[in-house]
Parts: sequence; structure tokens; C-alpha cells
Amino acid sequence: MTKTRITMRAEKAVRQLTVAEKHERRKPVGWSDAALKPLHAERARLEGRKLLAAPTELVGSTKTELVAAEDPAEPQSQERLQLRDTLNNPDVIGIDASEQRADVATRAGVLSPALDASMSVGATNSLERMMCHQMAAAHMHGMEALARVHQDPDLPPSDHARLLTASAKLFDAFNAAAVTLLKLRTGGKQHVVVQHQHVNVAAGGRAVVANAIRQGSREGGVTQDDK
Repeated sequence: MTKTRITMRAEKAVRQLTVAEKHERRKPVGWSDAALKPLHAERARLEGRKLLAAPTELVGSTKTELVAAEDPAEPQSQERLQLRDTLNNPDVIGIDASEQRADVATRAGVLSPALDASMSVGATNSLERMMCHQMAAAHMHGMEALARVHQDPDLPPSDHARLLTASAKLFDAFNAAAVTLLKLRTGGKQHVVVQHQHVNVAAGGRAVVANAIRQGSREGGVTQDDK
């Protein structure tokens, strides 16, 4: 892999800072070395900090990715040119990401279940769509493993157990993803409803049951008290 100028600059910066630290830690070998050692350390540290400074011209944003702008002196690979073009046109990012999700779901054989899951839960952002795709993949491949166990009566016991274990792990992953998706949508809050029953015996031996329901969350305490 060809190193970019930013990579080489970062590596050189680390080397300079390491040199500065070595100069500071080593013992001087004489009076002249004792006098020059701090100067060499300071020079290396200044050079390292200078190299660590961000380039003045950047492409992209903190919400996506940041890369250095094109340098005519730097060899430009097709991948890097495409990267800069994508970051320069943020509207393209969402379309490209959607195409990639659809492509990988197609190659995984779960495109229709993935899209159906996204529509079923009303996915509104990329994270929710990706989780729906993962859940669809876990469900489909887990069911495929169970189908193979059912359809092949001559399956060796070891393969039988391996497929059952694999399907169980996939279903656990599906359930964990469903819980995570719920937490993302609710901000991690869980609401708990506690119902108390009060029994009063009226005249004539008739029991009157009154419900007192308290609804609250595990974070905010009791929010409603209806009696």
C-alpha cells in the first residue's frame, strides 16, 4: 500500500517526538553534551509539533471524514480521487452508502428481508437501516441452519450440534439487535408500570378492589400516580 504524504508526515512527526524524549531521558556523556542535549531535544520537539499540525486545506467535514486536499506533487490513486470527490459532494455520500448497503445485502442473499425489515420498523436513518439489515441476515441464516438440520436426516451428530449452536447464536444476535434498536429510539429509557391492589371489605362481606397504578421510568422516578 502506497503511503500518502499525510501518513509519511505523521510518521516523521512521531519519530521527531521520540527523538526529543530520548534526548531528555539519556544521561549526558560530558559537559558539552549536557549543554547541547536540551537544545537537541527542543529542536526535535518543535519539528514534531510542526509536522503534527493539520494541513491548511482539507476536504470533507467533521461529520463525515477529513482528508488533505489534492497535492499536485502527490501521486493520485483512483481510490483517493474518488474519496475526495465523494467528500467534496456530501449529497452523494448518502446515495453511495445506500447503494453499498443494498449491494452487500444482495450478495449476502438477504436484500428483500433487509428492505422489508427496514420498512416494517419505519427506519429513519442509516444506523437503523444497517441494524435492520443485520437482523434480517441473522434471521435468514439462522433459519437456513435449522432448515439444513431438518432436511438432512443423515447429518452427522457433530454437524447437527454445530448448526444448532450457530442458529442459536444468530438468533441471540437478532434479539440483541432488536433491543439495541429499541434503546436507540427511546434514548435508553425503560418505563416500568407498578400496579398495587387495595382490597376493602364492605358491609355484607363484599370485597371492593381498587387499583393504584404508578407509571414511571428507571431514570426519572414516578411520573404519574393515579388512584
